[in-house]
Amino acid sequence: RFFILKEGFVDVAALVENPNEFLEAKEITYGFKIYDSKNVVIAIRENTTFMDSGAKVLLFEPEIPIQNRTSARAVLEIRRVVWGKKDPVALQLKIEQADPLLGDQFPRLVTRVKNEATDPYRNIEVGAVIWADDQAVGVSRTIMDSININEVRDLVFTWPKAISGVTRGELFFRQLR
Repeated sequence: RFFILKEGFVDVAALVENPNEFLEAKEITYGFKIYDSKNVVIAIRENTTFMDSGAKVLLFEPEIPIQNRTSARAVLEIRRVVWGKKDPVALQLKIEQADPLLGDQFPRLVTRVKNEATDPYRNIEVGAVIWADDQAVGVSRTIMDSININEVRDLVFTWPKAISGVTRGELFFRQLR
């Protein structure tokens, strides 16, 4: 999906899942293409990432310039995947709170996360998706530099304009390499 947040730019996101229990995608090369209503490509953003075995990841590319064109659809293209064996490792982060406050002048998703692991975590990417029923209506992400054992951390995701009809928020965690 694409999201128009300010004139001349779109954010693009896709929720992807690696269903393999013992194979990680060590490197994924992907591209988002944004098309106008006449099916003309108006922007491309390429990047690389990784996916652990069994992981669900939010691929998010913010502020893609579309100049004075109008977006009609976005397409994710997976261009290359390098696979490798790896046992799944689930992050032991508990979501203690996820309150969407999106209808007011300063829309935000206020969350509270606790590290329930026996070790501290470093470099955790946290992706947020807000939903209106089954439709994603907003995405955002942040990086937690660290979270210690039993530490509780407040995270706030913001958007530049009010978003109505939100029924839930969802967080996705992964440890960056």
